[in-house]
Amino acid sequence: MAVVASSVLNRVRTQLIDDGSTVRWTDSELLSWLSDGQRAVVSFVPHAAPRTANLSLVAGNRQTIPTDGWRLITIYRNTTSGGGAGTSALEVPRSVLDIQYPTWTSSATSSVTVTHWCYDERDPSVFWVYPYNTGAGYVQINYSYMPPDLASTAEELDLRDIFQTALFDYVMFRAHSKDSDYAAGQALAAAYFSSFQAHLAPFMPARAA
Repeated sequence: MAVVASSVLNRVRTQLIDDGSTVRWTDSELLSWLSDGQRAVVSFVPHAAPRTANLSLVAGNRQTIPTDGWRLITIYRNTTSGGGAGTSALEVPRSVLDIQYPTWTSSATSSVTVTHWCYDERDPSVFWVYPYNTGAGYVQINYSYMPPDLASTAEELDLRDIFQTALFDYVMFRAHSKDSDYAAGQALAAAYFSSFQAHLAPFMPARAA
């Protein structure tokens, strides 16, 4: 079920004891913080806003996800231009390609079909394919969508419904940060940010040791 921005912001106003008639927390402020909150969630939990796309590959090994994305999640398979099913593509560490196919970044061996792909989290919007692609290949990918600013309180959220509580905590954190000159405001802001992080913790990808 789609959730609109007002569903979260109405709860925020209730908690702030602010019916909107004051200028302490304006609709535009709350909406901008909710927009920031969506992006903050995605930065911690990439699969909070997943998108699937049939991606046209460029000639070469280095490929990029769509411009509205934050990072690659996975590659499902090779496809046709119309999205028809093709062969699977196996993820491997780049070191494996470097060892087994030292010239894998060369165009000497090229193909329309991806056999292997690799990914480095330090460059999240980029992935590499083997063999060298001719530029006529397509793959079906799943990637993390980076939500743009919300235009109105009637707009649907881009995140999965389960992240509503985290968004509520984030907006409350930002609202009380406005009162950070006061000890009470600092304490409430810190408490809500801690709660925001706690709600995200179970969904965050495990980090390699």
